[in-house]
Amino acid sequence: MFDGIGMGLGFLFALSIISFFREFLGRGSLWGHQLINAKPLLILVLPAGGFFAVGILMGLFNWLSMKYEK
Repeated sequence: MFDGIGMGLGFLFALSIISFFREFLGRGSLWGHQLINAKPLLILVLPAGGFFAVGILMGLFNWLSMKYEK
């Protein structure tokens, strides 16, 4: 039971990070408030943008782990 709860919460956390990243860079806004006045990356809003977002986040986390391992 605890394993299922932990897996569910971890998956919820991962999806929240990915959706935050996609919304922020794809539209330049969060919760309906415009934060960036630059041109947004509209590819991240499309369905294929989810794969790009996951790839970028995986690269970022790998870079951070390599940087702090040293």
